[in-house]
Amino acid sequence: MLSHTVTNIVGKDRLEGVFIAPVDENRKPILEKEEYIPCDTLLLSVGLLPENELSKKASVKLSPLTGGAEVDEGRETNIDGIFACGNVLQVHDLVDNVTDEAYIAGKASAQYLKGLRKQGSKIEVKANAGTRYVVPKYINPENIEKNLELSFRVKDIYKDHYVTVYFDHKRVIHQKKRILTPGEMQTVKITAEMLITHPCNEISIGVEKE
Repeated sequence: MLSHTVTNIVGKDRLEGVFIAPVDENRKPILEKEEYIPCDTLLLSVGLLPENELSKKASVKLSPLTGGAEVDEGRETNIDGIFACGNVLQVHDLVDNVTDEAYIAGKASAQYLKGLRKQGSKIEVKANAGTRYVVPKYINPENIEKNLELSFRVKDIYKDHYVTVYFDHKRVIHQKKRILTPGEMQTVKITAEMLITHPCNEISIGVEKE
């Protein structure tokens, strides 16, 4: 949660210091409480949004939570034949994750061109209590060969909590985590066998104490 903000940076040729101030409930700086901190280095940790200019032009449906496209298990968008991955879909922590996601989208797009992708009914994937969003948004079980990794971010810092996955109202996955933080993307794996054993209309991921 944002508690302070930088209101001014001092120095022309080199950094000499910064002015910071606390923010109110609307995240507006309280200038009467502004204070000066001398320093020669300033590190900023800022939120990022996916690049979605082309997605908007193509009428791709965007998630209000991630700013990126809403996609299915193969990273296909609501527009037939248009796939999204990497930072156009969601902000990643590691470039390796971008590569993995690009592989998923590339394989699915190749299957699409060959007419091999199934277009059956889809399961909606939702973020439950404690989680902010989940990718992908939809799953077609017929396109899952072995397993599927779902990526998500939590809303707060949780210690010794469980990541839970529900198929409709049945809890199928219950994994204890030592710590969960909003700044670190989390993943959970579901299998093709789970989708067969527990047919459902909705899958939800959440964080529970027990």
